[in-house]
Amino acid sequence: MAEFRLGDVRLRQQVEPGAAAVTFANVELRRGTGRLEAELRFGGSTVGVNFVDVEKKQEQRARNRKTSSSRGQKRSRHFQ
Repeated sequence: MAEFRLGDVRLRQQVEPGAAAVTFANVELRRGTGRLEAELRFGGSTVGVNFVDVEKKQEQRARNRKTSSSRGQKRSRHFQ
C-alpha cells in the first residue's frame, strides 16, 4: 500500500508486487505551503520513499509535448 499525505489530502493506493513506481493521478491540491508525507506499507512494515515528484498538470502536459519526440528517454515522475 502506498500512502500520500499533504495538508488535508490523504490518498492510499495498492501497489503491485515488484512495482518500481506508483502514480496518484488527478490529485487536487490547495495552493500554499504544506508538509508532504509519503510511505509504503507491506508485510506489516512501513518504509519511507526514495523521492516524490509533484507537477502541475499544465506543466506536465507542456513537458509531455516537448518530450514526445524523444520517447526513448525514460523519466520517472513517481515515488519509489
